[in-house]
Amino acid sequence: MRFDKRYKIHQAAAKESGRYQVDSIKLDQADTEHPVLVATTGRICAVVPCTTVAADTDGMIPRLAIAEAVKGKQLHQAELLRAEPQPDGTEMVDVYQAGKLTSSHKVAGGNFPKWQQVVPAKESDDLVLCLNPYILADLAKAIGAPSTALGVELRIKLKREKGALEVDTDKPIRVQPIEADDAYGVIMPVNKA
Repeated sequence: MRFDKRYKIHQAAAKESGRYQVDSIKLDQADTEHPVLVATTGRICAVVPCTTVAADTDGMIPRLAIAEAVKGKQLHQAELLRAEPQPDGTEMVDVYQAGKLTSSHKVAGGNFPKWQQVVPAKESDDLVLCLNPYILADLAKAIGAPSTALGVELRIKLKREKGALEVDTDKPIRVQPIEADDAYGVIMPVNKA
């Protein structure tokens, strides 16, 4: 299985080793034409495309194997292969850099959450908000919303365009910590057009 190294899918997996179902990344080939890697913490879920070979099977891939695979500098693609099971039945995933085996990682057991159930379908009448996530993260830090906070609240101005509600990209968005005090900031939406 290969995936583009710009995808840091391991960042969306739980980092607590006791949560083995979600501290791994799932290779999901349910849609054979569009296989994906899926990671979740229970609060976020990330889905990225990948390419597979005939020998690839659906299942869990250790977060650390993915993290190691994206570190290599030789290729734009990271490559992981399922190894032959150990004599005791333990499943392993091998990491390759530039065609050379660099490490093997044990696959955790258990069932990955049914991630498709939480992904909303794209609808033509969806309200779409485009933001630069790095600027939003900087603003959240500036107004004292630490990474341990519940998050930030966004107050968005809408406009009616041809009978449909849209985000008014000419108006700033008010941002404040959910655990509100008097701190707040504003961010401009990104105009997608």
